[in-house]
Amino acid sequence: MDLNRAVALWQKGDLAGAAGACAELLATRPDNVNALQLLGTIHMQRGELDKARSVLERAYSLAPKDIHVLNTLGLVHRRAGRLDDALPLFRKAVQRDAAFASAYSNLGSTLFDLRRVDEARTAYRKLAQLTPQSPEAWAQLARLAELTHDPDDARRLAGKALELNPANLIANFVLARSDLAEGRVEAAAERVRPFADDPNVPPVNRAIAHGLIGQALEKLGRYDEAFAAFGRANAELKARFRGAFDAVIDPTKPEVVAALHRAFAQAPSMDWPTGEFEGPAPAFLVGFPRSGTTLLDQILASHSKIATIEERPVLLEMFGELATSEDCLARLAALGGDEINGLRAAYWQAMAPYAGDPPDAPVVVDKFPLNLVLLGVIARIFPDAKIIFALRDPRDVIMSCYQQRFGMNAAMYQFLELETAVAYYDRVMGLAEVYEERLPLAIHKVRYESVVADLRAEVEPLIRFLGLEWEAGLADYRKTARSRAIVTPSASQVVRPLYSSSIGKWRNYESQLAGHLGVLEQWVGWLGYGDG
Repeated sequence: MDLNRAVALWQKGDLAGAAGACAELLATRPDNVNALQLLGTIHMQRGELDKARSVLERAYSLAPKDIHVLNTLGLVHRRAGRLDDALPLFRKAVQRDAAFASAYSNLGSTLFDLRRVDEARTAYRKLAQLTPQSPEAWAQLARLAELTHDPDDARRLAGKALELNPANLIANFVLARSDLAEGRVEAAAERVRPFADDPNVPPVNRAIAHGLIGQALEKLGRYDEAFAAFGRANAELKARFRGAFDAVIDPTKPEVVAALHRAFAQAPSMDWPTGEFEGPAPAFLVGFPRSGTTLLDQILASHSKIATIEERPVLLEMFGELATSEDCLARLAALGGDEINGLRAAYWQAMAPYAGDPPDAPVVVDKFPLNLVLLGVIARIFPDAKIIFALRDPRDVIMSCYQQRFGMNAAMYQFLELETAVAYYDRVMGLAEVYEERLPLAIHKVRYESVVADLRAEVEPLIRFLGLEWEAGLADYRKTARSRAIVTPSASQVVRPLYSSSIGKWRNYESQLAGHLGVLEQWVGWLGYGDG
Protein backbone atom coordinates (compact mmCIF):
# COMPACT_ATOMS: atom_id res chain seq x y z
CA MET A 1 0.00 0.00 0.00
CA ASP A 2 1.37 3.41 -1.01
CA LEU A 3 1.30 6.14 1.63
CA ASN A 4 0.53 8.64 -1.14
CA ARG A 5 -2.91 7.07 -1.56
CA ALA A 6 -3.64 7.51 2.14
CA VAL A 7 -2.54 11.15 1.96
CA ALA A 8 -4.69 11.77 -1.12
CA LEU A 9 -7.76 10.31 0.60
CA TRP A 10 -7.06 12.42 3.69
CA GLN A 11 -6.71 15.59 1.62
CA LYS A 12 -10.11 14.88 0.03
CA GLY A 13 -11.65 14.64 3.51
CA ASP A 14 -12.18 10.88 3.37
CA LEU A 15 -10.96 10.19 6.89
CA ALA A 16 -12.31 6.64 6.99
CA GLY A 17 -10.65 5.74 3.69
CA ALA A 18 -7.37 7.36 4.73
CA ALA A 19 -7.41 5.55 8.08
CA GLY A 20 -8.03 2.24 6.31
CA ALA A 21 -5.18 2.89 3.89
CA CYS A 22 -2.84 3.68 6.79
CA ALA A 23 -3.89 0.51 8.60
CA GLU A 24 -3.18 -1.59 5.51
CA LEU A 25 0.27 -0.05 5.15
CA LEU A 26 1.06 -0.52 8.85
CA ALA A 27 0.01 -4.16 8.67
CA THR A 28 3.07 -4.84 6.52
CA ARG A 29 5.28 -1.97 7.69
CA PRO A 30 4.39 -1.37 11.37
CA ASP A 31 7.30 1.02 11.87
CA ASN A 32 6.36 3.44 9.09
CA VAL A 33 6.54 6.73 10.97
CA ASN A 34 4.73 8.77 8.31
CA ALA A 35 1.79 6.37 8.29
CA LEU A 36 1.63 6.46 12.09
CA GLN A 37 1.74 10.23 12.08
CA LEU A 38 -1.08 10.48 9.53
CA LEU A 39 -3.18 7.90 11.37
CA GLY A 40 -2.68 9.80 14.62
CA THR A 41 -3.77 13.00 12.87
CA ILE A 42 -6.93 11.28 11.62
CA HIS A 43 -7.78 9.98 15.09
CA MET A 44 -7.26 13.50 16.47
CA GLN A 45 -9.55 15.02 13.82
CA ARG A 46 -12.22 12.49 14.74
CA GLY A 47 -11.90 13.43 18.41
CA GLU A 48 -10.42 10.03 19.27
CA LEU A 49 -7.69 11.51 21.42
CA ASP A 50 -6.70 8.36 23.32
CA LYS A 51 -6.22 6.46 20.06
CA ALA A 52 -4.33 9.40 18.56
CA ARG A 53 -2.05 9.58 21.57
CA SER A 54 -1.29 5.86 21.45
CA VAL A 55 -0.43 5.91 17.74
CA LEU A 56 1.63 9.06 17.95
CA GLU A 57 3.57 7.92 20.99
CA ARG A 58 4.53 4.86 18.94
CA ALA A 59 5.73 7.19 16.16
CA TYR A 60 7.60 9.32 18.72
CA SER A 61 9.40 6.28 20.11
CA LEU A 62 10.59 5.48 16.57
CA ALA A 63 11.43 9.04 15.51
CA PRO A 64 11.79 11.34 18.56
CA LYS A 65 13.24 14.12 16.39
CA ASP A 66 10.57 14.13 13.68
CA ILE A 67 9.09 17.64 13.77
CA HIS A 68 5.70 16.60 12.43
CA VAL A 69 5.34 13.84 14.99
CA LEU A 70 6.36 16.26 17.76
CA ASN A 71 3.89 18.88 16.58
CA THR A 72 0.96 16.49 16.15
CA LEU A 73 1.53 14.71 19.45
CA GLY A 74 1.71 18.13 21.09
CA LEU A 75 -1.64 19.03 19.54
CA VAL A 76 -3.22 15.85 20.90
CA HIS A 77 -2.01 16.69 24.40
CA ARG A 78 -3.22 20.26 23.99
CA ARG A 79 -6.70 19.24 22.88
CA ALA A 80 -6.90 16.87 25.84
CA GLY A 81 -6.03 19.74 28.17
CA ARG A 82 -2.56 18.40 28.99
CA LEU A 83 -0.78 21.70 28.36
CA ASP A 84 2.29 20.81 30.42
CA ASP A 85 2.78 17.71 28.26
CA ALA A 86 2.21 19.63 25.03
CA LEU A 87 4.62 22.47 25.74
CA PRO A 88 7.96 20.56 25.59
CA LEU A 89 6.91 18.85 22.35
CA PHE A 90 6.28 22.16 20.60
CA ARG A 91 9.55 23.51 22.00
CA LYS A 92 11.44 20.52 20.58
CA ALA A 93 9.75 20.98 17.21
CA VAL A 94 10.85 24.62 16.86
CA GLN A 95 14.32 23.77 18.12
CA ARG A 96 14.61 21.15 15.39
CA ASP A 97 13.27 23.52 12.70
CA ALA A 98 13.38 27.24 13.44
CA ALA A 99 11.17 27.90 10.39
CA PHE A 100 8.34 25.54 11.43
CA ALA A 101 5.48 28.05 11.50
CA SER A 102 2.76 25.61 12.62
CA ALA A 103 4.75 24.62 15.69
CA TYR A 104 5.34 28.28 16.59
CA SER A 105 1.60 28.88 16.34
CA ASN A 106 0.87 25.95 18.64
CA LEU A 107 3.65 26.97 21.00
CA GLY A 108 2.24 30.48 21.26
CA SER A 109 -1.29 29.21 21.92
CA THR A 110 -0.09 26.82 24.61
CA LEU A 111 2.01 29.46 26.34
CA PHE A 112 -0.96 31.84 26.22
CA ASP A 113 -3.21 29.26 27.87
CA LEU A 114 -0.54 28.71 30.52
CA ARG A 115 -0.54 32.50 31.04
CA ARG A 116 3.13 32.78 30.20
CA VAL A 117 2.41 35.97 28.33
CA ASP A 118 5.93 37.20 27.58
CA GLU A 119 6.95 33.81 26.17
CA ALA A 120 3.76 33.62 24.12
CA ARG A 121 4.50 37.04 22.67
CA THR A 122 8.01 35.89 21.69
CA ALA A 123 6.56 32.84 19.92
CA TYR A 124 4.00 34.91 18.01
CA ARG A 125 6.61 37.48 17.01
CA LYS A 126 8.64 34.65 15.51
CA LEU A 127 5.52 33.42 13.74
CA ALA A 128 4.96 36.93 12.34
CA GLN A 129 8.53 36.94 11.01
CA LEU A 130 8.00 33.56 9.36
CA THR A 131 4.55 34.32 7.94
CA PRO A 132 4.20 38.13 7.71
CA GLN A 133 1.29 37.85 5.28
CA SER A 134 -0.73 35.63 7.62
CA PRO A 135 -3.14 37.49 9.92
CA GLU A 136 -2.94 34.94 12.74
CA ALA A 137 0.26 36.14 14.38
CA TRP A 138 -0.75 39.81 14.22
CA ALA A 139 -4.17 39.05 15.69
CA GLN A 140 -2.66 37.02 18.51
CA LEU A 141 -0.14 39.77 19.23
CA ALA A 142 -3.07 42.21 19.35
CA ARG A 143 -4.82 40.00 21.91
CA LEU A 144 -1.66 39.91 24.03
CA ALA A 145 -1.32 43.71 23.85
CA GLU A 146 -4.95 44.00 24.98
CA LEU A 147 -4.30 41.55 27.82
CA THR A 148 -1.33 43.59 29.02
CA HIS A 149 -3.29 46.86 28.90
CA ASP A 150 -1.70 48.46 25.85
CA PRO A 151 -4.79 49.55 23.90
CA ASP A 152 -2.92 51.59 21.30
CA ASP A 153 -0.69 48.68 20.31
CA ALA A 154 -3.65 46.32 20.42
CA ARG A 155 -5.53 48.47 17.90
CA ARG A 156 -2.46 48.81 15.69
CA LEU A 157 -1.79 45.08 15.58
CA ALA A 158 -5.45 44.20 15.12
CA GLY A 159 -5.63 46.65 12.24
CA LYS A 160 -2.65 44.95 10.63
CA ALA A 161 -4.38 41.59 10.92
CA LEU A 162 -7.55 42.98 9.35
CA GLU A 163 -5.62 44.43 6.43
CA LEU A 164 -4.69 40.83 5.62
CA ASN A 165 -8.08 39.34 6.46
CA PRO A 166 -11.02 41.65 7.30
CA ALA A 167 -12.93 38.68 8.73
CA ASN A 168 -10.30 37.67 11.30
CA LEU A 169 -12.32 36.95 14.43
CA ILE A 170 -9.68 37.63 17.07
CA ALA A 171 -8.75 41.01 15.60
CA ASN A 172 -12.38 42.05 15.26
CA PHE A 173 -13.11 41.06 18.85
CA VAL A 174 -10.08 43.02 20.08
CA LEU A 175 -11.24 46.12 18.23
CA ALA A 176 -14.84 45.67 19.38
CA ARG A 177 -13.74 45.56 23.02
CA SER A 178 -11.60 48.62 22.39
CA ASP A 179 -14.59 50.40 20.86
CA LEU A 180 -16.70 49.55 23.91
CA ALA A 181 -14.05 50.80 26.32
CA GLU A 182 -13.69 54.08 24.43
CA GLY A 183 -17.40 54.76 24.04
CA ARG A 184 -17.85 53.78 20.39
CA VAL A 185 -20.74 51.56 21.36
CA GLU A 186 -22.65 51.32 18.09
CA ALA A 187 -19.39 50.70 16.20
CA ALA A 188 -18.56 47.81 18.52
CA ALA A 189 -21.91 46.13 17.91
CA GLU A 190 -21.77 46.62 14.16
CA ARG A 191 -18.24 45.24 13.98
CA VAL A 192 -19.23 41.85 15.42
CA ARG A 193 -22.83 41.57 14.22
CA PRO A 194 -21.89 39.73 10.99
CA PHE A 195 -20.29 36.94 13.03
CA ALA A 196 -23.11 36.48 15.53
CA ASP A 197 -25.43 34.46 13.30
CA ASP A 198 -23.00 33.14 10.70
CA PRO A 199 -23.28 29.32 10.73
CA ASN A 200 -19.71 29.10 9.44
CA VAL A 201 -18.39 30.80 12.58
CA PRO A 202 -17.63 28.34 15.44
CA PRO A 203 -20.28 28.38 18.22
CA VAL A 204 -17.91 29.73 20.88
CA ASN A 205 -17.07 32.69 18.65
CA ARG A 206 -20.73 33.28 17.84
CA ALA A 207 -21.29 33.39 21.59
CA ILE A 208 -18.52 35.99 22.01
CA ALA A 209 -20.10 38.11 19.27
CA HIS A 210 -23.57 37.94 20.86
CA GLY A 211 -22.03 38.78 24.23
CA LEU A 212 -20.31 41.87 22.85
CA ILE A 213 -23.57 42.97 21.24
CA GLY A 214 -25.23 42.51 24.64
CA GLN A 215 -22.61 44.70 26.30
CA ALA A 216 -23.16 47.40 23.69
CA LEU A 217 -26.94 47.30 24.11
CA GLU A 218 -26.56 47.50 27.87
CA LYS A 219 -24.40 50.62 27.56
CA LEU A 220 -27.16 52.10 25.40
CA GLY A 221 -29.72 51.36 28.12
CA ARG A 222 -31.59 48.87 25.95
CA TYR A 223 -31.76 46.26 28.69
CA ASP A 224 -34.40 43.91 27.29
CA GLU A 225 -32.47 43.65 24.03
CA ALA A 226 -29.21 43.24 25.93
CA PHE A 227 -30.67 40.40 27.99
CA ALA A 228 -31.85 38.70 24.80
CA ALA A 229 -28.35 39.01 23.30
CA PHE A 230 -26.77 37.47 26.41
CA GLY A 231 -29.36 34.70 26.19
CA ARG A 232 -28.41 33.97 22.58
CA ALA A 233 -24.73 33.87 23.56
CA ASN A 234 -25.47 31.41 26.34
CA ALA A 235 -27.66 29.28 24.09
CA GLU A 236 -24.74 28.88 21.69
CA LEU A 237 -22.51 27.70 24.53
CA LYS A 238 -25.22 25.50 25.99
CA ALA A 239 -25.61 23.67 22.69
CA ARG A 240 -21.86 23.44 22.13
CA PHE A 241 -21.04 22.00 25.57
CA ARG A 242 -24.20 20.03 26.36
CA GLY A 243 -23.11 16.77 27.98
CA ALA A 244 -19.44 17.68 27.82
CA PHE A 245 -19.01 17.62 31.60
CA ASP A 246 -21.31 14.73 32.49
CA ALA A 247 -18.43 12.31 33.08
CA VAL A 248 -16.09 14.87 34.62
CA ILE A 249 -15.21 14.31 38.27
CA ASP A 250 -14.87 17.78 39.74
CA PRO A 251 -15.53 19.17 43.24
CA THR A 252 -17.22 22.22 41.70
CA LYS A 253 -19.99 20.21 40.00
CA PRO A 254 -23.40 20.93 41.54
CA GLU A 255 -24.01 17.33 42.60
CA VAL A 256 -20.61 17.14 44.29
CA VAL A 257 -21.22 20.44 46.09
CA ALA A 258 -24.53 19.01 47.32
CA ALA A 259 -22.82 15.81 48.50
CA LEU A 260 -20.18 17.80 50.40
CA HIS A 261 -22.96 19.85 51.99
CA ARG A 262 -24.73 16.72 53.23
CA ALA A 263 -21.52 15.12 54.50
CA PHE A 264 -20.28 18.13 56.47
CA ALA A 265 -23.73 19.12 57.74
CA GLN A 266 -24.57 15.64 59.01
CA ALA A 267 -21.19 14.58 60.40
CA PRO A 268 -21.45 14.04 64.17
CA SER A 269 -18.00 15.49 64.77
CA MET A 270 -15.07 16.96 62.94
CA ASP A 271 -12.73 17.00 65.91
CA TRP A 272 -9.69 16.28 63.81
CA PRO A 273 -6.35 15.69 65.51
CA THR A 274 -3.94 18.59 65.34
CA GLY A 275 -0.19 18.81 65.52
CA GLU A 276 2.82 20.71 64.40
CA PHE A 277 2.76 21.34 60.67
CA GLU A 278 5.75 22.05 58.50
CA GLY A 279 6.05 25.02 56.20
CA PRO A 280 3.83 28.08 55.90
CA ALA A 281 0.17 28.21 55.00
CA PRO A 282 -1.08 30.44 52.20
CA ALA A 283 -4.04 32.75 52.47
CA PHE A 284 -6.90 31.64 50.25
CA LEU A 285 -8.96 34.29 48.44
CA VAL A 286 -12.33 32.71 47.70
CA GLY A 287 -15.85 33.75 46.81
CA PHE A 288 -18.55 33.05 44.31
CA PRO A 289 -17.43 34.12 40.81
CA ARG A 290 -18.00 37.82 39.99
CA SER A 291 -17.86 38.82 43.66
CA GLY A 292 -14.89 41.16 43.32
CA THR A 293 -12.04 38.69 43.79
CA THR A 294 -10.02 40.06 40.86
CA LEU A 295 -10.21 43.62 42.18
CA LEU A 296 -9.19 42.42 45.64
CA ASP A 297 -6.37 40.38 44.13
CA GLN A 298 -4.90 43.47 42.44
CA ILE A 299 -5.17 45.52 45.63
CA LEU A 300 -3.41 42.87 47.70
CA ALA A 301 -0.73 42.41 45.02
CA SER A 302 0.15 46.08 45.53
CA HIS A 303 1.50 45.34 49.03
CA SER A 304 5.25 44.86 49.20
CA LYS A 305 4.93 41.79 51.42
CA ILE A 306 2.15 39.99 49.56
CA ALA A 307 2.46 37.77 46.49
CA THR A 308 -0.85 36.92 44.84
CA ILE A 309 -1.32 33.90 42.60
CA GLU A 310 -4.26 34.38 40.27
CA GLU A 311 -6.54 31.60 39.05
CA ARG A 312 -4.28 28.57 39.34
CA PRO A 313 -6.41 25.46 40.04
CA VAL A 314 -3.68 23.84 42.12
CA LEU A 315 -5.98 22.77 44.95
CA LEU A 316 -8.59 21.38 42.57
CA GLU A 317 -5.98 19.35 40.74
CA MET A 318 -4.25 18.10 43.88
CA PHE A 319 -7.22 17.43 46.14
CA GLY A 320 -10.13 17.09 43.75
CA GLU A 321 -10.17 13.30 44.00
CA LEU A 322 -10.20 13.49 47.79
CA ALA A 323 -13.08 15.96 47.85
CA THR A 324 -15.18 13.93 45.41
CA SER A 325 -14.75 10.59 47.17
CA GLU A 326 -17.75 9.16 49.02
CA ASP A 327 -15.65 8.75 52.17
CA CYS A 328 -14.15 12.23 52.03
CA LEU A 329 -14.66 12.95 55.73
CA ALA A 330 -13.23 9.60 56.83
CA ARG A 331 -10.18 10.07 54.63
CA LEU A 332 -9.61 13.58 55.97
CA ALA A 333 -9.90 12.36 59.55
CA ALA A 334 -7.47 9.52 58.88
CA LEU A 335 -4.69 11.77 57.63
CA GLY A 336 -1.66 11.63 59.87
CA GLY A 337 0.78 14.44 60.54
CA ASP A 338 3.37 13.11 58.11
CA GLU A 339 0.77 12.77 55.37
CA ILE A 340 -0.47 16.32 55.92
CA ASN A 341 3.07 17.68 55.84
CA GLY A 342 3.67 15.77 52.61
CA LEU A 343 0.55 17.28 51.06
CA ARG A 344 1.57 20.75 52.19
CA ALA A 345 5.01 20.28 50.67
CA ALA A 346 3.46 19.03 47.42
CA TYR A 347 1.21 22.09 47.29
CA TRP A 348 4.16 24.47 47.58
CA GLN A 349 6.09 22.50 44.99
CA ALA A 350 3.18 22.89 42.56
CA MET A 351 2.95 26.61 43.37
CA ALA A 352 6.71 27.22 43.06
CA PRO A 353 6.58 28.37 39.39
CA TYR A 354 4.16 31.13 40.42
CA ALA A 355 5.08 31.91 44.05
CA GLY A 356 8.80 31.16 44.04
CA ASP A 357 10.76 28.54 45.95
CA PRO A 358 10.90 29.62 48.69
CA PRO A 359 7.95 32.01 48.29
CA ASP A 360 8.86 35.49 47.13
CA ALA A 361 6.89 37.23 49.89
CA PRO A 362 5.96 36.60 53.54
CA VAL A 363 2.28 36.26 52.59
CA VAL A 364 1.14 34.29 49.55
CA VAL A 365 -2.49 34.69 48.50
CA ASP A 366 -3.91 31.85 46.42
CA LYS A 367 -6.80 33.45 44.55
CA PHE A 368 -9.15 30.91 43.03
CA PRO A 369 -12.78 31.80 43.79
CA LEU A 370 -14.27 28.31 43.77
CA ASN A 371 -11.70 26.99 46.20
CA LEU A 372 -14.66 28.00 48.33
CA VAL A 373 -16.02 24.47 47.89
CA LEU A 374 -12.74 23.03 49.18
CA LEU A 375 -12.69 24.83 52.53
CA GLY A 376 -13.28 21.49 54.23
CA VAL A 377 -10.11 20.08 52.72
CA ILE A 378 -8.24 23.33 53.43
CA ALA A 379 -9.29 23.16 57.08
CA ARG A 380 -7.63 19.74 57.39
CA ILE A 381 -4.44 20.28 55.39
CA PHE A 382 -3.94 23.99 56.09
CA PRO A 383 -5.72 24.54 59.43
CA ASP A 384 -3.47 27.56 59.95
CA ALA A 385 -4.56 29.20 56.67
CA LYS A 386 -6.34 32.52 56.58
CA ILE A 387 -9.44 32.70 54.40
CA ILE A 388 -10.43 35.89 52.59
CA PHE A 389 -14.09 35.58 51.61
CA ALA A 390 -15.20 38.09 48.94
CA LEU A 391 -18.88 39.03 49.04
CA ARG A 392 -21.19 40.95 46.72
CA ASP A 393 -24.95 41.42 46.41
CA PRO A 394 -26.19 38.00 45.17
CA ARG A 395 -28.47 39.61 42.61
CA ASP A 396 -25.61 41.49 40.98
CA VAL A 397 -23.48 38.35 41.16
CA ILE A 398 -26.03 36.25 39.30
CA MET A 399 -26.63 38.80 36.56
CA SER A 400 -22.90 39.33 36.09
CA CYS A 401 -22.27 35.58 35.84
CA TYR A 402 -25.05 35.27 33.27
CA GLN A 403 -23.51 38.04 31.16
CA GLN A 404 -19.92 36.75 31.05
CA ARG A 405 -18.23 34.51 28.50
CA PHE A 406 -16.17 32.32 30.83
CA GLY A 407 -13.84 29.58 29.74
CA MET A 408 -16.20 26.64 29.91
CA ASN A 409 -16.03 23.98 32.62
CA ALA A 410 -18.49 22.11 34.83
CA ALA A 411 -19.02 25.11 37.12
CA MET A 412 -19.21 27.85 34.48
CA TYR A 413 -21.71 25.76 32.52
CA GLN A 414 -24.22 26.48 35.31
CA PHE A 415 -24.22 30.19 34.44
CA LEU A 416 -25.72 29.70 30.99
CA GLU A 417 -29.27 29.85 32.36
CA LEU A 418 -30.58 31.98 35.22
CA GLU A 419 -32.31 29.00 36.82
CA THR A 420 -29.16 26.89 37.04
CA ALA A 421 -27.01 29.90 38.00
CA VAL A 422 -29.28 30.67 40.96
CA ALA A 423 -29.45 27.02 41.99
CA TYR A 424 -25.67 26.76 41.84
CA TYR A 425 -25.22 29.92 43.91
CA ASP A 426 -27.61 28.50 46.49
CA ARG A 427 -25.65 25.25 46.70
CA VAL A 428 -22.19 26.81 46.87
CA MET A 429 -23.12 29.44 49.41
CA GLY A 430 -25.03 26.86 51.44
CA LEU A 431 -21.90 24.75 51.60
CA ALA A 432 -19.87 27.82 52.60
CA GLU A 433 -22.32 28.48 55.42
CA VAL A 434 -21.90 24.92 56.71
CA TYR A 435 -18.13 25.18 56.56
CA GLU A 436 -18.20 28.45 58.48
CA GLU A 437 -20.47 27.01 61.16
CA ARG A 438 -18.72 23.69 61.66
CA LEU A 439 -15.04 24.22 60.98
CA PRO A 440 -12.44 26.26 62.90
CA LEU A 441 -11.64 28.48 59.94
CA ALA A 442 -10.05 31.93 60.22
CA ILE A 443 -12.30 33.86 57.84
CA HIS A 444 -12.29 37.56 57.00
CA LYS A 445 -15.11 38.82 54.79
CA VAL A 446 -14.70 41.70 52.36
CA ARG A 447 -17.64 43.35 50.63
CA TYR A 448 -17.18 44.55 47.06
CA GLU A 449 -19.55 47.46 47.62
CA SER A 450 -17.58 48.60 50.67
CA VAL A 451 -14.30 48.48 48.77
CA VAL A 452 -15.83 50.73 46.11
CA ALA A 453 -17.24 53.13 48.72
CA ASP A 454 -14.07 53.43 50.85
CA LEU A 455 -11.16 51.25 49.82
CA ARG A 456 -8.95 51.91 52.83
CA ALA A 457 -11.71 51.50 55.40
CA GLU A 458 -12.59 48.07 54.00
CA VAL A 459 -9.13 46.80 53.10
CA GLU A 460 -7.02 47.97 56.05
CA PRO A 461 -8.68 45.51 58.48
CA LEU A 462 -7.97 42.76 55.94
CA ILE A 463 -4.30 43.74 55.83
CA ARG A 464 -4.16 43.54 59.64
CA PHE A 465 -5.90 40.13 59.46
CA LEU A 466 -3.00 39.00 57.29
CA GLY A 467 -0.54 40.22 59.94
CA LEU A 468 0.69 43.23 57.98
CA GLU A 469 0.47 47.01 58.03
CA TRP A 470 -1.24 49.33 55.58
CA GLU A 471 0.89 50.68 52.73
CA ALA A 472 0.07 53.69 50.59
CA GLY A 473 0.62 51.68 47.41
CA LEU A 474 -2.50 49.65 48.10
CA ALA A 475 -4.66 52.53 46.96
CA ASP A 476 -2.76 52.63 43.66
CA TYR A 477 -3.76 49.10 42.70
CA ARG A 478 -4.41 50.19 39.10
CA LYS A 479 -0.67 50.56 38.58
CA THR A 480 -0.26 46.96 39.70
CA ALA A 481 -3.11 45.79 37.49
CA ARG A 482 -1.66 47.49 34.42
CA SER A 483 1.62 45.66 34.94
CA ARG A 484 0.00 42.21 35.06
CA ALA A 485 -1.65 39.96 32.51
CA ILE A 486 -5.15 39.38 33.86
CA VAL A 487 -7.20 36.70 32.13
CA THR A 488 -10.46 36.91 34.08
CA PRO A 489 -13.50 38.76 32.66
CA SER A 490 -12.67 41.64 35.02
CA ALA A 491 -9.37 42.41 33.25
CA SER A 492 -10.53 45.65 31.64
CA GLN A 493 -12.41 46.79 34.74
CA VAL A 494 -9.66 46.61 37.36
CA VAL A 495 -7.44 49.11 35.51
CA ARG A 496 -10.19 51.73 35.80
CA PRO A 497 -10.77 53.98 38.82
CA LEU A 498 -13.24 52.54 41.32
CA TYR A 499 -16.79 53.02 40.05
CA SER A 500 -20.22 52.35 41.53
CA SER A 501 -22.21 51.80 38.33
CA SER A 502 -22.05 48.01 38.74
CA ILE A 503 -23.68 48.21 42.19
CA GLY A 504 -27.39 47.47 41.96
CA LYS A 505 -27.12 46.86 38.22
CA TRP A 506 -29.38 43.85 38.67
CA ARG A 507 -32.33 46.26 38.82
CA ASN A 508 -31.96 46.85 35.07
CA TYR A 509 -32.95 43.19 34.66
CA GLU A 510 -35.41 42.94 37.53
CA SER A 511 -38.20 41.61 35.34
CA GLN A 512 -35.98 38.80 34.03
CA LEU A 513 -34.77 37.99 37.55
CA ALA A 514 -38.22 38.15 39.10
CA GLY A 515 -38.84 34.41 39.06
CA HIS A 516 -35.57 33.74 40.87
CA LEU A 517 -35.57 36.41 43.56
CA GLY A 518 -37.25 34.11 46.08
CA VAL A 519 -34.22 31.82 46.20
CA LEU A 520 -31.82 34.74 46.32
CA GLU A 521 -33.66 36.66 49.04
CA GLN A 522 -32.44 34.35 51.80
CA TRP A 523 -28.86 35.10 50.77
CA VAL A 524 -29.56 38.80 50.40
CA GLY A 525 -30.67 38.74 54.04
CA TRP A 526 -27.95 36.41 55.34
CA LEU A 527 -25.23 38.50 53.73
CA GLY A 528 -26.75 41.72 55.04
CA TYR A 529 -27.75 43.37 51.79
CA GLY A 530 -31.32 44.08 52.87
CA ASP A 531 -33.37 45.76 50.18
CA GLY A 532 -30.42 47.58 48.64
